[in-house]
Amino acid sequence: MIIELKPEFQEILERAARAGLSREEVLDQAFAAVEEQIDSQEWMIQERETIERHVEEGCAQADRGELIDAEDAVRLLKERRARRNVA
Repeated sequence: MIIELKPEFQEILERAARAGLSREEVLDQAFAAVEEQIDSQEWMIQERETIERHVEEGCAQADRGELIDAEDAVRLLKERRARRNVA
């Protein structure tokens, strides 16, 4: 298969070659990024209702003044992650 690339993509391939990457490696990385994006979009579609419920819950908590500051939020997330990693 022959694909004609835009000049800016040709430049990326040339820069990658100077950095020691082959065209195949660049394409592998590009396709992996595209695949990850597609997977993420599919997940968002599948989980849309759950995400909407979480957003609504968060907005209701904010309306009730139940917000926490960023430092506390980071601390709570780290604690939750640590508990998951222990289990």
